[in-house]
Amino acid sequence: MAQFSVYINNNAKTNIEYPYLLNVQNDILGSLHTCVVIPLSLTMNPIKHLNPVFRIESRSVVMSTAQIAGIDRAILGKEITNLEEFRRDIVDAIDFMVVGF
Repeated sequence: MAQFSVYINNNAKTNIEYPYLLNVQNDILGSLHTCVVIPLSLTMNPIKHLNPVFRIESRSVVMSTAQIAGIDRAILGKEITNLEEFRRDIVDAIDFMVVGF
């Protein structure tokens, strides 16, 4: 399970609005049974610096940074892609949420 991998959201209560979950946990913590994820939204209006936008499976999704959460790895769905190339945008959004400017 690599950092910045995107997974299908298997939760029937949330997967319409948030079809994907982005794993942001560092690989060094791979032995934990939990991981930290950020939902990727189809409907959210992005806030500059806080909500980067990505294209996944031909759909535009917004990183819902403020909804960061720890979940059990076992509930993650299929891995779809990896957003490593957007590392700076992802980390900057998390930093902005935590420390601001």
